[in-house]
Amino acid sequence: MKRMLRLLPQGWKIGVTDALVGGVVIIGLAIPFLGPYLRIGPEDLAFDAAQWRDDDSGCSFFSANKRKRMGKDLARILTQTQARPGKREVAQLLGEPDMYKAQEVWAYKAGADMIDCLSFDVSFDPSGAVVGARMVQH
Repeated sequence: MKRMLRLLPQGWKIGVTDALVGGVVIIGLAIPFLGPYLRIGPEDLAFDAAQWRDDDSGCSFFSANKRKRMGKDLARILTQTQARPGKREVAQLLGEPDMYKAQEVWAYKAGADMIDCLSFDVSFDPSGAVVGARMVQH
């Protein structure tokens, strides 16, 4: 005799095999939407200028968020060197800012974090040298 689940209202009968197949189908359909939250592997990436410039995911929740994952290494590169890079060097390394550009701060789209968009902001002193770099939630 087939085992029946007793979780459903009386009159509804479903076999254990049917329930398992249904669960697998539901999980299979959910994975593309939950992918960014189920990512397995190292969270941080080493900075790569070509990958940074090629990443056009903007504020998408369903992207690899490579810029976000390179942020720590990039901030270290820009702020912990003896000779701080200037605006020209930053533009050569990252490209022109794709979020906003002001005299003191350049902002680059850096993906999404849960429900917020992220930007990678590079701050400059009056002479144009980098004084700070960090991820900012919007």
